[in-house]
Amino acid sequence: MKYNLVILLSLLVSSLAFAQVKVDVELSPAGSFTAETDKITGYAIKTKTGVAAKNVTVDVKSLTTGIELRDKHLKQRLLLKKYPKIEMLKAVGKNGSGKAIIVIKGVKKTYSGKYSINGTKLTAKFDVDLSALGINDVNYMGVGVENKVSVEVTLPIKGK
Repeated sequence: MKYNLVILLSLLVSSLAFAQVKVDVELSPAGSFTAETDKITGYAIKTKTGVAAKNVTVDVKSLTTGIELRDKHLKQRLLLKKYPKIEMLKAVGKNGSGKAIIVIKGVKKTYSGKYSINGTKLTAKFDVDLSALGINDVNYMGVGVENKVSVEVTLPIKGK
């Protein structure tokens, strides 16, 4: 009985602290992969009119795709040594839609997307145009990366 209570409490605590980023990348002529990490700091809060978050960071070094060489190329394209973090400076949302100011590779842009809340987790989805970040013509052995990638961020909701 005590063991079950410990497991239940562990699951509850881990679900409150869960944060994750997934980037879905389409390849040309065919295929896809996902880059992901759970090395994120920050959280969302409920506000009177919707949701908000600020100062959320993603550790670029921790992004993985399942293939070591692809991980290396991804981190080179994101200029890991110069920009070790992706930063979401501020985000606000209402009625399932939102905007966030995000800095990737030193480029600050406003992204629009959709979000949903499931219990104590907020999941936001938006697209990123790679060419706007100076990432162009990504090819390896005849397989290229499509210009638009889909990003999904899950953050714990704290407070209010």
